[in-house]
Amino acid sequence: MQSYPTELEALRAVLPHVQTPVQIISGRRDAVVPPINAEYLHERLAHSELHLIDATHFVWEDAADEYAALLNAWWAGGFKTCMNTSKAIATG
Repeated sequence: MQSYPTELEALRAVLPHVQTPVQIISGRRDAVVPPINAEYLHERLAHSELHLIDATHFVWEDAADEYAALLNAWWAGGFKTCMNTSKAIATG
């Protein structure tokens, strides 16, 4: 845990350069990895979609149907839509 600030700084520098489409699915009630972490990634990834689901840490169990629908839509080509969107990227 002591290296976390250093790792976070390195991650902050890399994220804006990632061009791969990323689907971020997080539980709104996740106490282990709070949604702010998903929002942080979404703000810094050029081609990402963020889905906050009414669930805890185990989203795939708490909201299995919604989670599966999101994955299936992404695999069926949904990732292409986030490649076409442009957003300002937070760098700080």
